[in-house]
Amino acid sequence: DNLDGTADIIGEPDEANIGNYSVTVGVSDGINSVEQTFTITVINAGSGSTKNSEVIVYPNPSKQFITIENAEKATIRIYSLSGRLIKETTNANINQKIDVSNIKRGVYLIKINKDNEIISRKINIVK
Repeated sequence: DNLDGTADIIGEPDEANIGNYSVTVGVSDGINSVEQTFTITVINAGSGSTKNSEVIVYPNPSKQFITIENAEKATIRIYSLSGRLIKETTNANINQKIDVSNIKRGVYLIKINKDNEIISRKINIVK
């Protein structure tokens, strides 16, 4: 408790921690108590992998196209935050350009499967 109505959850996730987690927060004043459950989605986590850091996604945010650098022969999937597959590209070029102009405004997760490694990045689509 930060004594201002907020609290910090501290931790440094790694690749094994990518996913959805439920967190239940409870507050009590001694008489009344309230509990609320939140879903926390870890979509990008630290990694010691050089392959992971070599993959670059830009521009972010994007309106029409995104470019994924160092994506040669990768499978690229764009997911909504609810987990629905929005778009897929297989056997990508080294600097793959993807049209996102027909994707609704919002935050999406890109999963790049390259060399038996899954690299995740978050992108914002704006209109």
